[in-house]
Amino acid sequence: MKLLLSDSILGPATFVDYLAGERTPADGLIVYVGGAVGTKEHAARRQEEPKELQLLLGAAGCGFPAVIVPNSPSVTGSLAECADHFRRHMISEVLPAIASPIGCLGVVGYSHGAFLAALFAATTPIPVAAMAFVGGVGMAEGLADLPFGLGALSSPIQIATNLQDPCRPHSTRLDERLAAAGRPALFVLGSGGHEFRAYVDNGLLPGAVRFVVTRLRSFLGRVDELSR
Repeated sequence: MKLLLSDSILGPATFVDYLAGERTPADGLIVYVGGAVGTKEHAARRQEEPKELQLLLGAAGCGFPAVIVPNSPSVTGSLAECADHFRRHMISEVLPAIASPIGCLGVVGYSHGAFLAALFAATTPIPVAAMAFVGGVGMAEGLADLPFGLGALSSPIQIATNLQDPCRPHSTRLDERLAAAGRPALFVLGSGGHEFRAYVDNGLLPGAVRFVVTRLRSFLGRVDELSR
């Protein structure tokens, strides 16, 4: 289902895809943030269903509702400006549009979307059960600009990157800085370049989705036990 956000701070063509799932947002919500695209491709996606992501979520046995957030061409500027625009977009526009209380999040980001996902996960007031960054760029630098830095990432993290991906140093820097902060991540390497298709075909993106779905399910199971 397309959620059209015509009054968005990102402009009148803003949208996200919402997949209802078998459970309710009160149980948990998956947030996927895609890589950077141009204006033409962004407009085309406004008319299309996110079939590739639907398949990935289905293959992971998700069951949770999911919001698939396209990387808007309107998210521009410095790292700090991008982070501020996206954070406000998510917290004041996207999540309220779901119109249901959200109990916990699982967050996945690809490419520039990994940077945006990391900043969102670090600043949202909703508990985050797990996060995964695939072929990401700018995560360590963006998080370093926050007053609370890497310490805000307190849930399990997977970092996935390909050996031939020119953006691989970004993932390595995040991994090193997390380890130095006492927050080691699961670091996964694959073969291939930076393309979305490369990360799907070699299993790293499907694996990242499974990582987050599994830990979101486990997190909610522990919450259920404690509430009995």
